[in-house]
Amino acid sequence: MPSSLDARQVVEPLVGRTIITPTEAKPNQILSVNDAHVIVGTGDSPTGKRVALAKVQEGLDHLTEQGEVRVTPEAFGGYRRSSAIGAILATLPGVEVSDSPTYIRLAEHSFLRDQLSQACDLIAGKRESEKVVKSDQLHQMIAQQLPTTVRGIVADETSYRVSGSAGQMNFLWAETAWVAIFDRLITESAQRGYYIVYLFHPRGESVFLSLNQAVTEAHGKAGAGFQDQLRIFAAELQCHITGPDRQGLLLEPIKLDAKGYRSRGYEIANVAAIRYRAGEIPHDTVLVNDLQRFLRLYEQVTSGLAETESASGIDAGSTKPGLESRRYGWHRRAEGRNTAIAKRAKQIQGSCCQVCLRDFPEEHGKLGKACTEAHHLTPFSEMDSRPRQLDPAKDFAIVCSNCHRMLHSETPPLSVAALADRLGIER
Repeated sequence: MPSSLDARQVVEPLVGRTIITPTEAKPNQILSVNDAHVIVGTGDSPTGKRVALAKVQEGLDHLTEQGEVRVTPEAFGGYRRSSAIGAILATLPGVEVSDSPTYIRLAEHSFLRDQLSQACDLIAGKRESEKVVKSDQLHQMIAQQLPTTVRGIVADETSYRVSGSAGQMNFLWAETAWVAIFDRLITESAQRGYYIVYLFHPRGESVFLSLNQAVTEAHGKAGAGFQDQLRIFAAELQCHITGPDRQGLLLEPIKLDAKGYRSRGYEIANVAAIRYRAGEIPHDTVLVNDLQRFLRLYEQVTSGLAETESASGIDAGSTKPGLESRRYGWHRRAEGRNTAIAKRAKQIQGSCCQVCLRDFPEEHGKLGKACTEAHHLTPFSEMDSRPRQLDPAKDFAIVCSNCHRMLHSETPPLSVAALADRLGIER
């Protein structure tokens, strides 16, 4: 079976990293990647030597097809840069390195593959009950076992939430079971926003790894026209996946052979996907690499979307190009796009404005709650990428909407203490 590992996609995330050759344990630094080569810095050549991407691809193909590749020049037709290729292959997830002679091998166990395969088998089989029950193996796999495995691969519970569902407890089974990864700054629920998701064919024939959208939210906003809304937003997000990043991806509606509106929505809502056929699901080396690729795509499209949204929001400034607009977009998301973070900050810190000291909910009840906002304390001008560590107790200040706007009246934003001082308020 041909490798679904692409040399460029494997190497580009390594740029700037030091990797170790498995043969002599020497450090190599990945300096850059061009059309045909990866430039690798070594001890005797710190400015870099060229390693052919075609030879890296050869190693990837051999590894996934044969299960192992020996790291010697002879294994690559006498190619002298085999040690650098071995160092690159050794960074892949789910591989093992043996010594004397040196081999890169696929690990014997492949937990994600086995669980995805088992889930397909369970979906194709007979349910224990017509309704979802805790004891059913499918529920346990989709809601517990697979999310645990995926959570371990993502390895960032601060930034991402992982959950799965085969249907609501004590109700009929969902037509399409799913396991999703939510960027907490965008959404923590399959009912809103967009997210990475494993979508299982209703007959267990395949599973899609998809960047997809919340069908429930679109249906609630557009009613009968929800499919058009999903198509439009899918196309908007796809605009931020360009060039080589599109290679090997399904950028059209996926096929779940669905009947229900939600499953049909998943088909149309697809932004980008990879399909794994049941019985042909690859080793974790491929699966984990694909998932890591989708995490990068997730951040990439969100950064691109942030640029197009930067003209709106609490800041009174105009559209900001490039990195500055992305920083502004992340700042907006940290402060309220995902309301769960802001809500938690309010629960911990209370509702009193930390600038003017007025407690609008106390003064005006339900109406006053609308004036209470969570202000992210790290200025967006200092962000190079999405904020990854968000502590609702330490990273936010609770302020009223008027003070919040005044905090953002300057760039970088005023500190809470500085604004209080300007207003002559003793804190």
